[in-house]
Amino acid sequence: MKNKHKLNILFFTLIAFLFSCTQSNESSKSGEIRNYKAIVTDSLTFDWLPEVKLLDYNDETGEFLLESQKDILVIDKEANVVSQFNPHVEGPNYVGDNDFGWIFYGENQLMAYGINYFYLFDKNDGLIERYSYPIEVNSWTRLGGFPQMHFHYQEGSKDKMVAFITNPPGPDKSTQAFQDSVKMVYLMDLENGESRPVMHKPETSIYRTIGRYIDRGFPYMTHLQDSKFAQTLASDSILYIWDAESNQLLNQIALPEEFKPDFETTAFGERLEPDRYRTNYFIHSTGRMIVLASNTGIPESVYRDLRKTSRWWESEAYKEAGKKYFSEQYLLFDESRFLGKLKLDIGPYRFDRLSTQSGFMWFQRRYADERDYHTFLKVEIVPEEDKPITN
Repeated sequence: MKNKHKLNILFFTLIAFLFSCTQSNESSKSGEIRNYKAIVTDSLTFDWLPEVKLLDYNDETGEFLLESQKDILVIDKEANVVSQFNPHVEGPNYVGDNDFGWIFYGENQLMAYGINYFYLFDKNDGLIERYSYPIEVNSWTRLGGFPQMHFHYQEGSKDKMVAFITNPPGPDKSTQAFQDSVKMVYLMDLENGESRPVMHKPETSIYRTIGRYIDRGFPYMTHLQDSKFAQTLASDSILYIWDAESNQLLNQIALPEEFKPDFETTAFGERLEPDRYRTNYFIHSTGRMIVLASNTGIPESVYRDLRKTSRWWESEAYKEAGKKYFSEQYLLFDESRFLGKLKLDIGPYRFDRLSTQSGFMWFQRRYADERDYHTFLKVEIVPEEDKPITN
């Protein structure tokens, strides 16, 4: 039998959270809650006919890392192509037929997250080295929305990388042991061949206290400054602030009541996935501010009925379900507390968006017709009104 759970009714979880996060809660009570809005402060036009996907932004050089029809492109801040190659055709730069993403890494380098290895490239001269995953995996999972799954930072003069591994070995996913013991995030020092798990689900996480199956508990992360990261889990009501280098949990910030994940559960071992009504989805940052997308979507039980129809994704029933269930709201945080709701009224934009450490984000404009150029929007976040909503 399924039990519906709203995270705030779990008394024992709240007690644990309040005990460990008194300072964070006091900060939230004393801090001002405002409404915020996103504004477009600049844009860059890239003359290029095929579709492109934003992959990464280099804060130091102003370069963009893009993907277009399997090609990897690096363009400078004037939108000139400075590097272009296809790593998905067999040859000296081959990384496999698919990958989990690309990032800037070190000086003039790129790092690909391949299906079996990480691949280090010189952006002009091609493949330098490949590195094994920190653990062995037998399968892979591609997450919806294509979240960023690996990140670069520097500790002194050393390049470090944090990566999310979707299918590490361990107990069956539909067990409490999976949630308690399976580590999905790893810190790697590739030069020295060292790696270790970091940022594992805290003992107070809903995944480790509820005693039933919700979902896999995949982490969504964004890089803040230095070795600091913000992390959320799909059905957790907490935003976690971590220092990856020390593996220290710096803060736990409760989501506002109306945006806490809402879901049903099943007993461990049951075959059917439970319904989820509201989940945490995208998470991005401007370096200091953290943007968390809170989504409602089509419940799994509705999907099961839709999938009984041939080419269900083209059906009117699917379109109507989308209109009924889909919504997305944005929440704004800093490292210490919830700041307020964020309005993202910047016109039509695509799903790909980039965090930076420079006080803004990048979005790609979406056009209804085909054009021989692409527009990247520089977006900053400002208060919507002068006075706070609450104290």
